[in-house]
Amino acid sequence: MLAAIPGMPATLALPAPPAPPTGQRQPKLLNRLVEALRSRHSSRRTEQAHLHEAGSDIRTIRELLGYTNVSTTMISTHVLNNGGHGVCSPVDALWPDSAICISRAGNERTEPAKADPPDQGKRFGRKEEREMPGWKGIVGRSFTPDEFDSYCHTLQWNAWRPSFTVLHNTAVPSLAQRPNGLTPQHIQNLEGFYRDTQGWKAGPHLFIDDKQIWVFTPLTVSGTHSPSWNKVALGAEMLGDYEKEAFDSGRGLQVRQNTVAALATLCAVLGIDSNLMHIHREDPLTTHACPGKNVRKLEVIQEVQDLMGERHAGEHLIQPNA
Repeated sequence: MLAAIPGMPATLALPAPPAPPTGQRQPKLLNRLVEALRSRHSSRRTEQAHLHEAGSDIRTIRELLGYTNVSTTMISTHVLNNGGHGVCSPVDALWPDSAICISRAGNERTEPAKADPPDQGKRFGRKEEREMPGWKGIVGRSFTPDEFDSYCHTLQWNAWRPSFTVLHNTAVPSLAQRPNGLTPQHIQNLEGFYRDTQGWKAGPHLFIDDKQIWVFTPLTVSGTHSPSWNKVALGAEMLGDYEKEAFDSGRGLQVRQNTVAALATLCAVLGIDSNLMHIHREDPLTTHACPGKNVRKLEVIQEVQDLMGERHAGEHLIQPNA
């Protein structure tokens, strides 16, 4: 005969302990054992009910709880055929982001992918980045003219070699908008703009302000700066709006001098004819007035040639006859 457990169907209750002989008390050890078994069975039944409410089928519940006969856990006549693959423990619902489920590949338990909290990058002071297929990366280093010259002499152009240079200006931001020039944070922001907003694979090669020369896209790979010439030219962006701002005095003159120094280095290291330098508005596929009316191409070319002459002065002298 079965002894009913409160709140449970009689058919699922545990057998009652045998009655002691007349006049004898039930041994305490036996009572404790029966209570322990009832408690364990009740816990299993509770978990079984939770699993079933969560959508698990009877066969899955039998496997998870270790029953040998499916009829023991048959609380519904409808049996699904999904098995235990992909079913989470009811406890996992308390922490959905860290739930560990049974793998569809077998019994191995795997942790599902979970997204980082949306403010995680901000909390740790990092800019959250997205992967852009084919993005060529940036160098993100700044140099003085002399340091830039030394840096370029360490590079090798094995996979790509430019034929000329193209000069641009940023327009926005202008010199007035960047009173201290470009900072590392500005360079990171530009990377996000070209990679994430524009969806490009690269940006210009150089950003030049009145204090330094920034290497952006690696100089040994093609960049994105001028639609007709991306694959054949290096692109240099000068900080400033030279449709309005001066290019021959003040901070504009300092930008000009750094630009001339950078172009002289590139022409010398790569063997590029400085006369081949283009300005962005010469590109037949652009409508931009870049780099502005105050940038005069022939004057810049002449200054590049003059600096190259100063840096690499010397001539083979004809020895007089003995």
